[in-house]
Amino acid sequence: MKKKKSLAQLKRDLQVGTPVRQVAVSQKIGGKNLSVQRYVVKVQSNGVYFNESKDSDTGSFLGFPPAKLLEYRGDIFTIYSIGRRKLTDEEIYVLENRPSKREEYREQVIADALSDGSMMYNMDKAYYKNANKSYLWETMLENGEYVIADPNVRGERVFSYKIG
Repeated sequence: MKKKKSLAQLKRDLQVGTPVRQVAVSQKIGGKNLSVQRYVVKVQSNGVYFNESKDSDTGSFLGFPPAKLLEYRGDIFTIYSIGRRKLTDEEIYVLENRPSKREEYREQVIADALSDGSMMYNMDKAYYKNANKSYLWETMLENGEYVIADPNVRGERVFSYKIG
């Protein structure tokens, strides 16, 4: 297996004029640019621009992901989506004990639902903030388990490019 390279190395390798070819793409995105020879036409610290014409100064922007969502081996780099992970026991405890889940606030939950009020919303939000877990606001229920998007976890491959 080829040695893994860093995001910093990828940034050094993607210079203006460098040819790239998309070699794999997620089905969710579609393969419009699959196997099309394009060139790096502009470089920024946060990404690069690709165009089919080497002489263009504009193109499609590809932002660099966090290093954990990138794999670069040999002449191929792959970008992954943000993955999901199950909540820890501590996170589940915080989630299950938010004010809107407590019996003493049951009537307020109903009143908010009937009047389009936001008292419980704000109480829950403050509760998560005080617990130092504001990110729990974005928790999802997936197949009966609580999960959350976590930028430290690799999700599905979005696409892969071959340099050269």
